[in-house]
Amino acid sequence: MVQPNPTTSDHPEVRAKFFEFLRNLEGFKSYIVIGRKRLSTFTNKHNSNEREFYFDLLHHLIKDRLNKEDEEYQIFLSARQKSTQQYLGEAISKAVERDNNRRKTPLVIHYKCDIVRSQDTPELSIIDYLLWALHRYILQGEDRFFKALQSKYNLIIDLYDIEKYKGDNKKSNYYHLNNPFSLEKASKFRIDGYV
Repeated sequence: MVQPNPTTSDHPEVRAKFFEFLRNLEGFKSYIVIGRKRLSTFTNKHNSNEREFYFDLLHHLIKDRLNKEDEEYQIFLSARQKSTQQYLGEAISKAVERDNNRRKTPLVIHYKCDIVRSQDTPELSIIDYLLWALHRYILQGEDRFFKALQSKYNLIIDLYDIEKYKGDNKKSNYYHLNNPFSLEKASKFRIDGYV
């Protein structure tokens, strides 16, 4: 999970007004992938390779979402560290290719991927706030911000919630409007600096 922090620098009144704005905002969908940082998963699934980790997260984020040939998709990724920007661009390209290869008839997907700074792209404040509320709920157990925006989370995938993969219930780590995310449904998050 990305560790967002836009609201920590915002004045509490600005935060309150923006949360109210988001609660009433229509016309957008949010898809979030939680990537628990587990050494065993990183070593075994991603071959201890940061690129493979990003690729896996981004693949699940865009899987089945880019499906129209007559549209050009705009993908904006928030810049974090200069060293990871190239990996993110490569990961998006591979994720689009992998998703398209799953189709019976591959599509010609047109997209543009830009890595931008949140402060230069105000639209990213929407997802920043959604991520911050979810992150705060997971790490601190404080659910008031998350619950205030709960109807805005179209899909939350707790990708490496291994305990939820056991048995016949393989989709139980996919949370949506009919199956909202809650800490009670997810397996316990380790709070040692990593989630």
